[in-house]
Amino acid sequence: MSTHDQLEAMTLADILVVMNGGQVEQIGNPLEHLTRRPATTFVAAFIGAPADESDFSAARLQYQG
Repeated sequence: MSTHDQLEAMTLADILVVMNGGQVEQIGNPLEHLTRRPATTFVAAFIGAPADESDFSAARLQYQG
């Protein structure tokens, strides 16, 4: 099955493949892998709220020790 409808995909699928520009971004169970542990910002935005409602901030973690 192939769909661009996120709700349909999340509801019906056991495994989802999220693609971006013909490249696979992430494969996994909709709840366990894609929603809780998105591999990329693209997957997080695609699975989460619509892009105009998403709030992503750039950050850098620096270890001092």
